[in-house]
Amino acid sequence: MSYGPPTATRLYKYQWDEIQNPSLALFSWMEKEEEGELSLPCIGWFDDCDDVLRILEKFREGRISRKYIKVRGQAKTDERTLIARSVNVGNTDYKQIRLIYQPAATDYTFDPMQYYDYYQQVLKTDGTVDEQRGFCYYRNGKEVFKILVDDEIKKKEKLKEYLFGDSISFEVLCDDVKISKSSYVLISSKPSMPKIQIKNTSNEEIQFRLRIEYRRDIRNDDDYFPEKEWKKIKPGEKWKVDFGGKIRGGKATLLYKIGNKENTFVFYIRGTNPTEQEVKKFITEQGYDIWFLTRLIRQESNFRQFNPGTNYGPDWKDYVGCPNYGPPHGWGLLQLDVLNAELGDHLVEGKWRPSAQALWDWKENVRVGVAFLQGEKKDMVNQNLQNSINLMKRWYNKRPDDLIIGHEDQIEGYITYTHANSNYFQYDFGGEPSNDKRSFMDASWIKNYNGSSGGQDGYSGYYYVLKQLNKDNKPFWDLHRTNNNNENYVNFVSSRQE
Repeated sequence: MSYGPPTATRLYKYQWDEIQNPSLALFSWMEKEEEGELSLPCIGWFDDCDDVLRILEKFREGRISRKYIKVRGQAKTDERTLIARSVNVGNTDYKQIRLIYQPAATDYTFDPMQYYDYYQQVLKTDGTVDEQRGFCYYRNGKEVFKILVDDEIKKKEKLKEYLFGDSISFEVLCDDVKISKSSYVLISSKPSMPKIQIKNTSNEEIQFRLRIEYRRDIRNDDDYFPEKEWKKIKPGEKWKVDFGGKIRGGKATLLYKIGNKENTFVFYIRGTNPTEQEVKKFITEQGYDIWFLTRLIRQESNFRQFNPGTNYGPDWKDYVGCPNYGPPHGWGLLQLDVLNAELGDHLVEGKWRPSAQALWDWKENVRVGVAFLQGEKKDMVNQNLQNSINLMKRWYNKRPDDLIIGHEDQIEGYITYTHANSNYFQYDFGGEPSNDKRSFMDASWIKNYNGSSGGQDGYSGYYYVLKQLNKDNKPFWDLHRTNNNNENYVNFVSSRQE
């Protein structure tokens, strides 16, 4: 198995300056050697110990001084191997370190920090396997220089620390408090994002970018901050992440790099539920004058935008603090599922779905839910009622004195529904409801939010429908109280407290 490099896309000025006038050159002490062979004695061994040590120090010096490494051109371009046995580097003893490099006829340079962790099993001519573990440099997509550690895996990490150090250091702050990897931070009940700041504590400029993703059920949400570029932070400076009004949660991966080698710092963002009073206050402030709205929210989610608890987990299946989910694909306070093109922001399985904002911002969830209720859902009820009114008109055109009587009152939960006018629909059913009753039109609207199925008798499944068995029979108002699953959604909602 071999892990190849991504293509470098950026060259810093200091790097360009060093290419033009490099001060660190490998094998420069061998320039007078006609054969270009490297073989110097090391105490107790006849190997390349001194050369290996000197080269490794060049890499370390290049990292510290931020200079490029130059490999001098060689007369012979066959692959070369230098071996140091029983060698001490950075106060750590190693059984063996190998340098395998590919000379070129002309000089070439590379950045010592543009290494890639390397592992490959190479089959040798004698049938044995050479297990190569270490670091590799590439040029034009090909391996040109390898530093291999023939020792315990932890020794490789020791050499990595010595050569390349931990030149990138920073702090991640949430509300001015330093957090560690795998920490959990919270969206407030307001709602607002946690105040994330990144402080560069290293001695060189670092590039940062924050990715937030959430994947559960059919969700595949992915956002970057900044959206299309990296944020450059100078030593000692702080970057306050600008979320641009977006509320996002899930897995947060802070990408960071010096040059082109990316690293990650992962933490997690979870949500805080608003109180019932906060939700009701918001509804009042927005002027959402729908008498059953809070009952509907209580039925759908019991006023929970997020799954309650504090026992957070990092996996996608760990739902505590994540958006409240209900089958088939509902989310949040109003269990937003299938929407329309006006309110949804992406298609999944051929249907419009709620935005990521509506999953993590409870106010947006309410806004979208109410817009859907007052828009498409109300329009559908209106169309069904209009069909009933048209049938009524056709009957009265022929028999103006044969009045069609409304259905008798129906109790659902705490509410009695009656054949009367509604504040939300313009049809005249003969007067206003009395004694705190509600119109059958409102019942139709409530049922339609959950879907108007249940019309197995050949009529639409709306709660209140005018039916006519044949053209000579008198039409009559009838109820479809249950849906195809034999559930009475109107009763469910009407049984809830405000």
